[in-house]
Amino acid sequence: MNLSEVDVDEKVKVLEVDGLYQQRLSALGFVEGCEVCPLRKNGDTLLVDVKGCRYMLGSELAECILVRRL
Repeated sequence: MNLSEVDVDEKVKVLEVDGLYQQRLSALGFVEGCEVCPLRKNGDTLLVDVKGCRYMLGSELAECILVRRL
């Protein structure tokens, strides 16, 4: 599943970052094995916590992050 399909407050682990945004997302900390927790969904945007930092991602970026439930 991708990050945009995850429920709010559900912790997941990143399996893979796919697509054109791989380098950008890796620089933000979205790397294989890290834990991510969506904090809020607002339309097409998603507020997530990764490594103690909060980022707002658009749906296009969130769909590039493949995750699994913990």
